[in-house]
Amino acid sequence: MPKNYYQILGVSADATARQIKAAYRRRARELHPDVSGRESEPFLELQQAYEVLADPQRRRRYDAQLAAARRRRSPTPLRRAEPLVRPRPAPEPLRPEPARPPAETFGPFDNLTTPF
Repeated sequence: MPKNYYQILGVSADATARQIKAAYRRRARELHPDVSGRESEPFLELQQAYEVLADPQRRRRYDAQLAAARRRRSPTPLRRAEPLVRPRPAPEPLRPEPARPPAETFGPFDNLTTPF
C-alpha cells in the first residue's frame, strides 16, 4: 500500500489546495532538519507528499492508487494492539497465617514482689 500522504500532511482526503499548502508550511517548520535537529527523512517525506497533493493531476492518480490498494487488501481480522505496559501478574490469594502458640502476657503489676 502506498504511503498515506494525507496523514503525513495531517489533512483529510477532501482538503482543498489552500488547506494542503497551509498544512505543508506548518509541518515543514516542525520537521525541517535545521530547526528541529532531527533527521531529514521525515522532512523529505513531507516534501514528497506536498509535491503529489499540490498537483491536481498527480493527486487524482494518487487517489486512484490509494483506492485500488484499499480494494485489493483482503479483509483481515483486527488484531488487538499489544499493550505498552505488561499487565501485572495476579496477586497470590490470601491465606490465613498458621496458628501461633499464645505469647505470655504480663500485666503492669506482674513484676511487683511486694504485697500490698
